[in-house]
Amino acid sequence: MKRFISCVCLLLTTVHTLPAFTTESDGIYGVITVTYRNPDPGDQEIVTEEIAIQLFYSLAPVTSANFIGLAEGTLEWYDFETQEVRGGMDNPEPFYDGLIFHRVVPNFVIQTGSRNGLGSDGPGWQIPNEIHPELNHIGGGVVSMANSSSGAQRLNSGGSQFFITMAQFPEGQAGLDALNGRHSIFAQVVEGQLIAQEIARAPTSGSTPIENWTATVDSIEIIRVGAVANAWDPAAYWEGPVFSNPTLTASNRFEDRDGDPDTAPIRTLKVAWERNRDSQYFLEDSNDLENWRVNTIDRGVTPYSTEENPVLVERAAAGDVIDRRHFYRLLEANFPPIPSREGERLVLNFDPVEFDENFIDFIPFTPETLTVDFYDENEGGFQIKRSDSDTMEPIGNVIRYENYPLGTGPNDREQVLLSLDSFSTIQAYLSYDTATTGTAYMFYPNGRPEGNFITNALGPNVTGTFTIEAAQPRRVPENKNSTRVTLTTTFTPNDTNQDPVTNVFTINLFGLLDDTDPDLSTTFEGNYKVSQNDTEFLQTGALFYQWLDVEGQIYLLVDFDFVSDMQILLENDTAGDAEIFFTSQSAFQDATFTAEPGEPKPEPVDKDGDKLILVLETENADLTITQSTINIDFYDDGDGGYEATRTDSEVNQFGDLAYEWIATSEETRVDLVYDAIQPMQVYLTPQPNGVSSMGTAKVHFPQSRAVVDATYDYIVDGGAPRPVNLDQSGKQITFTINSTSISTLIIDLSTDFAGTYNFARPEFFGRPTGNLIEYQWFERPDGMILTNFIFDRLPPFQALLDPVADTAEILYTETGTVNTVPYSIGDAVETPQSENRTGTRLLVDINTATVDTLQIDLNDSSTGDWLRTRPNDGGTDSGSIDEYAWLSYPSYDQVNVVYDFFLNTQIFLDYNTATSGTATVYFITGGNFEEGTFEITTAD
Repeated sequence: MKRFISCVCLLLTTVHTLPAFTTESDGIYGVITVTYRNPDPGDQEIVTEEIAIQLFYSLAPVTSANFIGLAEGTLEWYDFETQEVRGGMDNPEPFYDGLIFHRVVPNFVIQTGSRNGLGSDGPGWQIPNEIHPELNHIGGGVVSMANSSSGAQRLNSGGSQFFITMAQFPEGQAGLDALNGRHSIFAQVVEGQLIAQEIARAPTSGSTPIENWTATVDSIEIIRVGAVANAWDPAAYWEGPVFSNPTLTASNRFEDRDGDPDTAPIRTLKVAWERNRDSQYFLEDSNDLENWRVNTIDRGVTPYSTEENPVLVERAAAGDVIDRRHFYRLLEANFPPIPSREGERLVLNFDPVEFDENFIDFIPFTPETLTVDFYDENEGGFQIKRSDSDTMEPIGNVIRYENYPLGTGPNDREQVLLSLDSFSTIQAYLSYDTATTGTAYMFYPNGRPEGNFITNALGPNVTGTFTIEAAQPRRVPENKNSTRVTLTTTFTPNDTNQDPVTNVFTINLFGLLDDTDPDLSTTFEGNYKVSQNDTEFLQTGALFYQWLDVEGQIYLLVDFDFVSDMQILLENDTAGDAEIFFTSQSAFQDATFTAEPGEPKPEPVDKDGDKLILVLETENADLTITQSTINIDFYDDGDGGYEATRTDSEVNQFGDLAYEWIATSEETRVDLVYDAIQPMQVYLTPQPNGVSSMGTAKVHFPQSRAVVDATYDYIVDGGAPRPVNLDQSGKQITFTINSTSISTLIIDLSTDFAGTYNFARPEFFGRPTGNLIEYQWFERPDGMILTNFIFDRLPPFQALLDPVADTAEILYTETGTVNTVPYSIGDAVETPQSENRTGTRLLVDINTATVDTLQIDLNDSSTGDWLRTRPNDGGTDSGSIDEYAWLSYPSYDQVNVVYDFFLNTQIFLDYNTATSGTATVYFITGGNFEEGTFEITTAD
């Protein structure tokens, strides 16, 4: 209301008549009456002027119809502030009247169309992009649609906001060029561009005009001149949605959000509703019924809902929900059904790219043809013909597509947005010459597939033609169980002084991953081995595959665990030439292959009760190995334990492992994944075959691609049983370490596997605290106790406890350092509950290189605000406290603080008076202590 009154007063002081806009040709025009402050020094009068625009209604009919309907108020639109549907043919109410130009970027654009004046709202719907090759942001006076506030990358998100471009100097034209393809041009200023430029000169804070400089859209008048313009019906192109408020189902309960039964459930506030694929939804949520957040859920991104298979949407509350209450409201904007292309094949033929010869070294390929088969209303498959291969056309999946009509009659156009799994997203605009052919204009929103260098040089838009045919059916992969494909390919190194490297991929294909699970019914598995002629290292692992017949060509698609994924075109199903397409490198490679019967899927052998002793020859190894002899005990279910002698320590290392024992007619391989040692793949010769034996081994390290010789001793029934991890919850163990970083470490064991800890550092007051993520506690037959501790912020270690001598032999597994220290065991101490210190201000003066004072204001039982003063420039930083805990101990207080963008701290208060004393601040990230003073007062 305050803004409205000031505008009325300003208008009353403006006593001059606007010159009437006169048209020079037939067309549809919009006359935008604006009130603004003249930016010229010495003038700065409040003036009312006109900006006249001519609409490109034949080239951008949907956008033009949307603009006309909003300007004249003949479209129904939604007022998010009052929660009312306003306007419509029966009761027109203009949308734009009284809105400000909320975004002003000097020498670039001025933007309006936001009713809340923040640029974060619209009319209650979004329209599809409508890009035309004849329309570009070539300079000043171009009128174009803004995208949603979520960013320029989001497509099909225009609503009511539009901008007018300013004339660019040559060096600034690149900024306008970047708008092409992303923003729908629908008009051009034909009179009053100088007025737009004056508005763009207003002083701003960022891109927001300063309050006394806001320009206002008083009204928009639509003028139609000529028979064609008067006969043009906007309703034929955009009618707007039908608004409704669907029923919501709300829940407020504790849920296991991370799937971990050992962590506490989290209170979750959530709503759900049945989704209509053709509708757009605006979900608003609030804690206080005053401040509302809007979450937009787009159209057409899910299959159609049916009674048998309803499609539900679930949304959790955003932000802090500590008060355990929340409010929601939902708006549905229902549109006519999105046309499906199910059963169609769309063939996009790209025009040859013309580029400077100097670019040749930077362009690995150009797309020639993209063939898309639409399987249903949501998904499809595609195949791409590229200039760098005459034979192979990589294939992939259409993750989803959107199809929007953009015209009728002689200007028939459609927009098809294709989201592809292994090719750039494409927004294709189809202009029909016949019912099945026409010209195509394509935009790559994420950059051209040839690379960013080409995008910057040539832009993200390309032209071509298209045809519509009958689609091929959904590809059905073939089960090639017990098939072995051997693929041989030779790479030429970049270094011409090196010899070519030949790789042999031995790919074993098995059957269904799980033939009892219908969701995995077409997922096939296998394994592989890669040998290379310049190394003895063998890369092995698991894979998924698809064997497909694509219109008479055989494609083998392989998804490896640790090797670059491949698409392989086979000459036939037995032997011959092959071509490999490496999907991550987007490159082709020639190869040869054989396909023959292979062995069935090898099942891992359970070696429960057996033992394997590996003696590594570390002296001649190509990598640093800190374990020389590894004594492995196998348990059931693929688990095991180990004891390893270390080359850098006098103390052995203990731990857990997971294993797979794979025995085939050709080899025995043992895959070992340790808890604190790098993983190994061990090849045994001769093969043990279920009896005790000794021999040699090759130990391969997958992480470093190194190979180490070893000997082995395999002992049937010689393994130790699985140790029993003892529950020590309720106990406290204290280590007197007396090192430069820790003097004493106290660990409180609260469960059978986790707990908390605190430690003292020499010369500093306070005991920083943290979480013990995991511990293990084993009693050995000799009476010694083996423990293993993993902390959140301290190095992990193992401790061998001697109950007779009350000493512990600590091995830091990351460094091999060994300490023998005293220890004691007692009862765990319960951590005090956090105190509610609402209204408290804690001022800490530590005077470090980056912090002079730190002021903490606590607003409620868990959150607050902070202010830091910097010593170097006297400046300040401030922000929010996401969480705090104020803990009182017998001799000191501890305040743990989690900030929004400041280093988290633990502050220890040693009182001299009731409200002041000395402070020790522990910075958790850096692990450093700083000392100073503190004072406690009441927050403002």
